[in-house]
Amino acid sequence: VIIFSQGDTSDASYFIESGSVQVAVKSATGRPEAVSELGPQDWFGERGLVTGQLRSATVTTVKETVLWKLSRGAWDDVVKARLS
Repeated sequence: VIIFSQGDTSDASYFIESGSVQVAVKSATGRPEAVSELGPQDWFGERGLVTGQLRSATVTTVKETVLWKLSRGAWDDVVKARLS
């Protein structure tokens, strides 16, 4: 299952409760190339929440995976609360 694709808008960060995901980037030939595999207790997608940049990689599940999602709105609420 594709969680998000390279070039997508960064609208959330994810925490892996169980399972695993593969992170891939497009190579010079345009084909996806796996760069890492993440598992339980790993985070991904947080850079986009902080910078607002588009997704720099495609992330797909490798096996059955349970994720926790932190949306852009929830992130903004946390930041506002910490700055108040």
